[in-house]
Amino acid sequence: MTIKENHTNIKIVFLFAIISLLSLSVFSFLRIKHLVEESVLVNHTQKIKLELNKTLSILQEVESNQRAYLYTKDPFFFPDIVSARNNLIYHLNNIASLTQENPSQKINTSELKTAVIIRIDYIQKLLNDINNSTTITQSLITGKKLMNDVTNKIIKMESEEELLMQSHTLSMNKSVSLTPLFTISLIIGSIVILISSYFKIIHELRKSDLLKLKIQRNKNELEFTNKLLVEKKNENEKRAAELNVVNMELAFQNNEKENRATELGIANKELVFQNKEKENRAAELIVANKELAFQNKEKENRAAELIIANKELESFTYISSHDLQEPLRQIQNFASRIITNEKGSLSDKGIVYFEKINNAANRMQTLISDLLAYSRSTFEERKFEIIDLGIIVEQVKSEFQETIESKNAIIEIGEMCSALVIQFQFRQLMHNLVGNALKFSNPDVPPHIKITSSITTLAQTNNLPLNPEKEYCHISITDNGIGFEPQYKDRIFEVFQRLHDKQKISGTGIGLAIVKKIVENHNGFITASSQLNEGASFDVYIPNE
Repeated sequence: MTIKENHTNIKIVFLFAIISLLSLSVFSFLRIKHLVEESVLVNHTQKIKLELNKTLSILQEVESNQRAYLYTKDPFFFPDIVSARNNLIYHLNNIASLTQENPSQKINTSELKTAVIIRIDYIQKLLNDINNSTTITQSLITGKKLMNDVTNKIIKMESEEELLMQSHTLSMNKSVSLTPLFTISLIIGSIVILISSYFKIIHELRKSDLLKLKIQRNKNELEFTNKLLVEKKNENEKRAAELNVVNMELAFQNNEKENRATELGIANKELVFQNKEKENRAAELIVANKELAFQNKEKENRAAELIIANKELESFTYISSHDLQEPLRQIQNFASRIITNEKGSLSDKGIVYFEKINNAANRMQTLISDLLAYSRSTFEERKFEIIDLGIIVEQVKSEFQETIESKNAIIEIGEMCSALVIQFQFRQLMHNLVGNALKFSNPDVPPHIKITSSITTLAQTNNLPLNPEKEYCHISITDNGIGFEPQYKDRIFEVFQRLHDKQKISGTGIGLAIVKKIVENHNGFITASSQLNEGASFDVYIPNE
């Protein structure tokens, strides 16, 4: 399979990942949107029922005061018809506004408004004819009928709203039960796609490294072949010069010794044969030069393809750090909104599901950041500088100031030397090691971290695989945390390796893999030693030149 075909496969995988993530995100968004819409409709129905109850309550209060006044003639019970009428119209207008998109309820609202106005006007008329006992008795009977008419219309509207609310509630409950399942599927699908993309990138990186080695090997072969061709060319020129001298001598002999014409003719034939042989050799040299030129052209093409491959890999890493995180941010955003704004509409189990979704999304975002950091430790430009390591350690310490204060931690910084390092990578190395020491601390004992560095040689490094002709900057980081069992001293530097329960201690298992990659970028060496619950010690050796 050619490099171009490999690149095409990467693009297809990436395009499939983007389409899958977008499809899952849109589907999850539509489910959540439907849930919110159903919740709004339930609340809308409840508002209508509340307005109907208020309307009936006001009318019943006016009717009660009317009866009390008719029996007692006490002014205290005389109903305020004007105020009641205004309140009734206000609530009826609210009902009309809330039901304007429901044709049947719109008609019911109009009929209810007419019945309420008729009833309140009839109460006013009855109060005006209070001295006519016959009229009052008959009016009370008529008023009862009018009130029953109002009550029946309100009951009718409440029944219709109750049916709507039951339908919306059923739909909302169904969305609440299904939405977490779809969202969890989104997260699992995103993780699978992300891990697949990561391993595809690693595979292509290894291919790229092999291609670099092959180009270098071909370059060396080309230089050797060119050297041989130059030597052959010089030899041919030397032989041509010798042939010219021989021809001149033969011509001189022809002028002075005509009697040796036969012998000279034979010599000339031999010289012609030799010239023919030299011409053949010259032709072979031209063919060899053409073959070398073709090989050079082919190697230049391979080098150009390698440059394009590296650019595509860098572009893929950039897209991973931005486009792949966008659906994840949407998941976090919608999950947080539901927990915050729709908490009253969810069951306790639903709230727990959304909190788990939010936590899983946060862990996946941390995983993406760590994977990108591990990738950058391989791709980014390596610029070595002589740096005072004490300055870097102080900067890292200030970054953890809040954690240090919350855990009452002590970071003891001893004498620090200067070393030839890639500044931003070495700062990441110290950040990861100090962060691990704080994270894996003993909850019952305040963390105590010691950081020192010194110049050392092979004789002082306990037979480590270091160059005996070089000096090394030895950086030591020790802590009094929970530590780990000695048999895991090499496994902790592998990608995705975790020795502790992620429910108790968060993390992705990439931090120490990044540390090891950075040390290798410096042509250095790192070791770890520990006993369970007795702290851990990390020793880093960086060449000092």
